[in-house]
Amino acid sequence: MKNPFNKAIGHMPPNFTAGFDSGLGFVTALSHFLKGEDFEGLGTMPAIKPLASIINLLPRKLRETLYVESTGAEGINPNETGSIEAEEFSKAVVNMYPKRKYPAIIIGSSSGAVSHLAAAMGIPFLPQTHLIPINRPSSLSVDDPKATMEWGIPSGEALLKNNPQLKLHFMMDPAQDRLTLEKVGFFRVKMQRVDLAYERFIIENLQEGGTIIISNCERKWPVTTINKRFSFQFGCVGGADQEDYFQKTDRTAAFLEKYNANVRSWDPPKTDSHQPESEWGFDPAISDDILRIAKDNDYGVREWKFEDADDPSPFVAELYKWFYHKNGVLTNRLVVESFIMHDPYWMLKTGSIPFWMKFNMETSAARLKEYLEKSDQYDEIYLMLFSHGTEGIGFTGIEDWKKIIGKSRYKNDFLGVDTEKFPWDLGSMIMYNKDFQEKITDRYTFGTPLTFEKLDGFYLEFQKNSPFKDRIVMQTLKEGGQLNNTSKPTISNPSE
Repeated sequence: MKNPFNKAIGHMPPNFTAGFDSGLGFVTALSHFLKGEDFEGLGTMPAIKPLASIINLLPRKLRETLYVESTGAEGINPNETGSIEAEEFSKAVVNMYPKRKYPAIIIGSSSGAVSHLAAAMGIPFLPQTHLIPINRPSSLSVDDPKATMEWGIPSGEALLKNNPQLKLHFMMDPAQDRLTLEKVGFFRVKMQRVDLAYERFIIENLQEGGTIIISNCERKWPVTTINKRFSFQFGCVGGADQEDYFQKTDRTAAFLEKYNANVRSWDPPKTDSHQPESEWGFDPAISDDILRIAKDNDYGVREWKFEDADDPSPFVAELYKWFYHKNGVLTNRLVVESFIMHDPYWMLKTGSIPFWMKFNMETSAARLKEYLEKSDQYDEIYLMLFSHGTEGIGFTGIEDWKKIIGKSRYKNDFLGVDTEKFPWDLGSMIMYNKDFQEKITDRYTFGTPLTFEKLDGFYLEFQKNSPFKDRIVMQTLKEGGQLNNTSKPTISNPSE
């Protein structure tokens, strides 16, 4: 099966998309929630659930091979990039969402925390960025960024020639994506303007006087400019620091030695500027088009601005806790998500409070630990961990994760994680959904969605009192007409 999302979506994404793309993953989970549907294990078919435990019985080397081959199967021929019509991705995204009038629509940077905000408000999210995986030749070393950049230039130029609305960020990360890089390269493209599919969806589904919300992650990364619409990014946000990628550090040397690499540091192309980070960063070039659409249709425009993709996570967790209590859901259970292991449906169905981490490394662990230390103690904490088959720089092991979630008052556990297999726990991508349902037995019905009035009120209090008040800025860029929230209910009340 080319893309594990195909069966779940019901609308076939174009063959140049990747099932492990964060933006597509959040859209798929959120769209299922807005339709009142479960999103089983990253959208894989329920029939393959029994395979999860079998996969983890395989020797580690075979599991690594399975991971490499399954992600490699997502790649396209580098000679075919010139035939890609990128708007097909936008068409697939909007076709996932139910067609009805929404009080607001989010567009911009992907973030699991923003996706949970969208779920609470009952509104869609349209990603600016998506991933196009390109088949890499086996002769190309995963530790040679200069050769990799040169190899990707012809395919990138062909892609851009046929898609003038895009900017291409060719990303390579041999620390976190070491296994995946054996088969595919990462072309991440950012829309420079709102294409016809997105614009039509906004106009047809945003209610009169509604609001377009810009999700603006300001994270940047040093890049090598190939041309004005094409750059090469070596490394990315996660466990390794920028100096680990660009300098000779002890951590990099130890990592490369562990993986029997022929080098003890990397020699990337010289960088010449900082640009929006390839996966999470927002490119403001699209803003003019958003403002044009808003002006032409009398929509309001708001901006949610944050430095890192997981910066809004403390705000969203506290918001859910507050809104649950306002609606009579007296819950004190935190569910921590990791990367694309993300489930807004069961989060709300079980009355659980979400805390999203962008990955599984020490930076994510530190942020979760900080939140738990500065917030009221939770009765229960559950944790999902994305397995990517590599003990990368900044890797955080199971025992450290156990200590962190051990800060709960009564109970803590993992969802879908085989603690003996992590980070080679391929079954976790299927099992987290099953564990969510079986280990957390509370059930609630979906009631009234979160309104802007309530969101704004909570935000003001958060800005006054929270130690995380600087993590997210919410501001109005343009006033629209009066909102009347008639969206389908999407937030939890206790079931009778």
